Amino acid sequence: YTSQALNKKLNRECEFLLRDAELLSCFDPAFPASYPQADLEAAWKLVLLNQFHDIIPGSSVKEVYDDSTRDYAKVQEAGERIVAEKLRAIGSRMASEAAQRPYALFQNSIVPTQASIPWTEEFVPASLTAGEETLPVQLVEEFGERKLIFPTPAAALGTVAVGDFTDATPSYRPRLKASNRRIENDVLSVRFDPHGNITSIQTEDGTEFIEAGKLANLFQIFEDKPNFWSAWDIDAFALETGTDLIRSESFEIVERGPVRVAAEIVKRFGNSTIRQRISLGPTPGVRFDTEIDWHEEDKLLKVAFPVNVNSPRATYEIQFGHVERPTHRNTSWDMARFEVCAQKWIDLSEGGQGVALLNDGKYGHDTFGNVMRMSLLRAPKAPDPTCDMGRHRFTYVVMPHFMPFAFDSVVASAYALNAPLRAAALEPGSGAEGPLPQLVSCSNRNVVIETVKKAEDSDDLIVRLYECHNTRGRAELSVVRRPSAAWLCDLEENPIAELEVGEGLVGFDFKPFEIVTIKLRC
Repeated sequence: YTSQALNKKLNRECEFLLRDAELLSCFDPAFPASYPQADLEAAWKLVLLNQFHDIIPGSSVKEVYDDSTRDYAKVQEAGERIVAEKLRAIGSRMASEAAQRPYALFQNSIVPTQASIPWTEEFVPASLTAGEETLPVQLVEEFGERKLIFPTPAAALGTVAVGDFTDATPSYRPRLKASNRRIENDVLSVRFDPHGNITSIQTEDGTEFIEAGKLANLFQIFEDKPNFWSAWDIDAFALETGTDLIRSESFEIVERGPVRVAAEIVKRFGNSTIRQRISLGPTPGVRFDTEIDWHEEDKLLKVAFPVNVNSPRATYEIQFGHVERPTHRNTSWDMARFEVCAQKWIDLSEGGQGVALLNDGKYGHDTFGNVMRMSLLRAPKAPDPTCDMGRHRFTYVVMPHFMPFAFDSVVASAYALNAPLRAAALEPGSGAEGPLPQLVSCSNRNVVIETVKKAEDSDDLIVRLYECHNTRGRAELSVVRRPSAAWLCDLEENPIAELEVGEGLVGFDFKPFEIVTIKLRC
């Protein structure tokens, strides 16, 4: 689940990039004639090729990953080109002459989070105006990159909006505080020990989410020498050899608003260095932007969170759903689950509250009792002796929540973390069109719109959804283009049954975890 981290990260990024490219291509006013079907098909085939075993598990020779990295670069070039073309085609119809620095903005998400764009200009804007909002903007230099960060504009969630970066005063400022060993926002307060390890994550009402007397965001290093297959296996005995990396070379508060507050830690161990920025801001929860320069042999690096939650089972996302696994080792089967896989999140919840751990490209996890851990890097020496050596960047988020596991508090936030804001600079123009509504939306928040694309063999629109909360019911699709007909289809887009259409709404029934494909004739 962890070997060849770059390969896994690129796979995740390309999956989301092509998902966004498909949806934006359907927004294009010239759809379906303008839909880049051949380019998208070629890009998807490269992604699927590199999901072959033994490529994506991380158990191939070095030459395979040299090829794979080149393949993903081709996918990124194609996907980013399509996204930029579509953003400019759509945004140019909305950009006004009065705009100073207009950008077309789009985030394929239903919840706001931290957004960013690279920024090289000397002028540093104070705000971003998009739709009815004038949002604060903050210039950040992080890991050698200069960028603007800001909350995702509501007008850009699931659709395209034009935003203008100016020196206007923001219409609001979030409440942010930072002291030597504490950062706070409107929702959470995070306390640190002198080395930057977390000792407390509390809400405003004093609810504590970290076990008393324990350290969270605790990096742990393990001897990782499996009996047989170095890149394939982690043996259970490896997890008995851990050393806590408590001491830090440095710890300081490095950001104090207006968008977020952040602390930075630097830890050195062996031949490697961890540099991490821990922040509270627009991202739901505590955000950990991480850079690791990794040069170890036969080692495994994990990060641990002992949370203040009591549950015999933890929840792990899989493709189009989730599974529960025990948090104890009562049987031999339970003992064998010492390292398990998950997609974008895991969650540990009791009756009234819980904690989710979200990631943007890490798949190995374990939960024992109340301790949630994620595997970050390995250093196997066969069949690729250079596996994972070098610099890695990734982000994870710890997200406390006050309800039983729910779509809008976990699944949507995990999608938002993995679906970055897409932006394209525009020229000020005479665009007269107003904000675009979402092309397709669903009435039920537990039904995820996973894909919006052109049909493979016609000019119809395909919408693929899945139920994420293990419930059944009925939902309605709202479609801006007011379809004249709709069909329930199989995964190959073959019609199964005609659906009733009325006033831009399409109703359908769903079962727990069901994948639903709907074809729309617009």
